[in-house]
Amino acid sequence: MNVRQENQRLAILVDADNVEILGDGPRAKIDLAALTDRINHRQLVRAIYYKPEKHFSKAARRHVERKGFEAYATFKNSDAWIIADAIALAQKVDVLTFVGIDRDFEPIIPMIKSYGVRVEGWGDRKSSRLNS
Repeated sequence: MNVRQENQRLAILVDADNVEILGDGPRAKIDLAALTDRINHRQLVRAIYYKPEKHFSKAARRHVERKGFEAYATFKNSDAWIIADAIALAQKVDVLTFVGIDRDFEPIIPMIKSYGVRVEGWGDRKSSRLNS
């Protein structure tokens, strides 16, 4: 059962490379507005979109920012950046939502849950098993 209360503080962390790989085609786009619609009136504390800088044009960054997300251009793979922010945010939110994550993130999920934070995975079936 998913309990979503209006007073829950929520952070959304998007691994753009994984989301695009899971989409239709090699560079499928995600609907950032649809993601923010899924918060169900919870208080959005942070929404961060991570993408390696070599594939993240200035125009794409501006687009992400216009949709209400912080645009983080990372060096190579974004996983380490997402993990670091997830650990830091776990002390400031009630719900931490990963979008487009893969099994690389499984080791940090128990630690985040140990702070009393609900973990959600939005994306394909692999991430949905992280919901708790």
